[in-house]
Parts: sequence; C-alpha cells; structure tokens
Amino acid sequence: MGTISLYVRNVRSGISPMTSLISYLRERMALISHGRHFKARCPFCGGPEFVVFSLRQTWRCYSCQQGGGLEKFKEMMREKERAIST
Repeated sequence: MGTISLYVRNVRSGISPMTSLISYLRERMALISHGRHFKARCPFCGGPEFVVFSLRQTWRCYSCQQGGGLEKFKEMMREKERAIST
C-alpha cells in the first residue's frame, strides 16, 4: 500500500495525519530505539518482539503475529480492555 493511499485511508477513518504512531505509543508504553525502528514488549501477548516501523507508521509483533497501523492498535486495545472488564 502506497503512502498516499495510507494517508487517504487514515483521513477517512478519522485519524489525524499529524498523529504519529510513535508519539501515540510512547504515551502508552516504553519504546526502545533500535536504529530506524522501535522495540517494546507486546501489550497483547507480552512477547518481547513488538516492533514499530517509524517510516511506514506500522507495528508488528513477531510473537503473536499481529500487526497494523494506529487504528488497528487502538481497536485491539479496546478489545483487550473489554475482555478484562468482563
């Protein structure tokens, strides 16, 4: 998917183009700089292989095989919070 189509999709879904995935995640978890990428412990499975790709504005956990952009992360966090509260 190209950068322009990703931008259009984000605008249509209500995500501000100025909202950086990195800045959003930094408010919620400890990211460690690893070259052009960032690493952290996965908030969904607890695995150590959660990687954030800053240029593509995407994330991937190589432990639980989940990944996506900012909206997917928010969606999965809402699901996790719902599961905890029930």
